[in-house]
Amino acid sequence: MGYYDSTGRFRATKKAYVPVDLQHLAAGTALAAFADGASTTPGLALDDSEASGVRWNNHATPAAAWGRIALPNDRQPNTPMVVHVVASKTGATVGDATTFTIAAFFHPVGALRDADANAGGASSAMTGNATSKTVQRVTRTIAATDIPNKSATDPCPALSLSVKPTDGTLGTDDVTIHQILIEYTAEETAE
Repeated sequence: MGYYDSTGRFRATKKAYVPVDLQHLAAGTALAAFADGASTTPGLALDDSEASGVRWNNHATPAAAWGRIALPNDRQPNTPMVVHVVASKTGATVGDATTFTIAAFFHPVGALRDADANAGGASSAMTGNATSKTVQRVTRTIAATDIPNKSATDPCPALSLSVKPTDGTLGTDDVTIHQILIEYTAEETAE
């Protein structure tokens, strides 16, 4: 894999991943321990004493959890990124084919912090009636045109990202996100 840059030089590429940790709610409140009940608020959980993550109660309008990363400076310019959400549900309700609504806002140096439009959207769907506790992966692609390229003044633009179960897709089961990864095309460095 690779491409020719603007100078005609061939640059080898590979797939790479960067993790995103969900850390707080929209108000800036740190995530607390998960509390079972009729609540929109997600919390930190250790499901079955083995699987850590951020867990949401079944609710029609769950709240989002937020995290942030610096874009990797080895990302090939003008390429998309894919958000991978690895999650499991407590339950196997066919109607709970849960998707995740992702909000993605980029903050390059020199721009206003609230200038970017949301580059996210809904992920692909989990299999609603998969056996309870089955770990599944869903994805959402962020278009290359929505992602700022690195520059001399900003080698790693910032990304603020929120994730939540899409409204109306979690009526009966709870869901836990175990991992979020951003997949991107990385330029390989010469040894």
